[in-house]
Amino acid sequence: MVIHEREKHVCEKCRLDIPDGELDMEDVLVHHGGRGRSAEYRKAYYHRSCLAEVRREREAAERREAARKASRAKKLSFGWGIAGGIIAFAMALLVFLLVPECKAAIHPALAVLYSVLIGYGIFAMLYCIITGSYIGDVFVWCAKLSIRFPGIIFSWSIEGFAWLIVMKILFAILGFIIGVLALIFAIIVSASLGGISFPFVLIHNIHTNYRDAF
Repeated sequence: MVIHEREKHVCEKCRLDIPDGELDMEDVLVHHGGRGRSAEYRKAYYHRSCLAEVRREREAAERREAARKASRAKKLSFGWGIAGGIIAFAMALLVFLLVPECKAAIHPALAVLYSVLIGYGIFAMLYCIITGSYIGDVFVWCAKLSIRFPGIIFSWSIEGFAWLIVMKILFAILGFIIGVLALIFAIIVSASLGGISFPFVLIHNIHTNYRDAF
């Protein structure tokens, strides 16, 4: 776009005419391009000093927004992680101390130790998942493990329909059991990997100010 020497423009910030030699400009997004369409921009004119101030204000706003998102990510990850870890610790300890078979086989000190490890694993898993680490992908992959049941061939008779209904119910029960087992497997694997990865994920999040967590 050609700017003529004597052409006057109004500053977007201070709303005053821009003298010759003080003109600066930038492209401002007017409309986001949809599918198959390009975005639309317009020219915004500023005094050089005003544009520098506008850019400083934008950078400060971006830093405030990043700090707000980082604070939210930390609260969510630690909040859910600590809550989940405490619940897992309490449930594991109750099982170890109250279930007769576990109580007879495991010393109380070991029961506390195992419960602490389980609670830490669940805490680490939740923290890593919420902050967007690879543990979330591992959990989803493990939880989706299942088998495909074969198609059912039946005859057009009362006995055939009865057999079809029984098999459908059986497959539904088996599918539910397999889903529960896959979920338990996903928790075990993710908690184990999370417990190992948590220190490294935490250090990464601190260094990046949780930018990868949102």
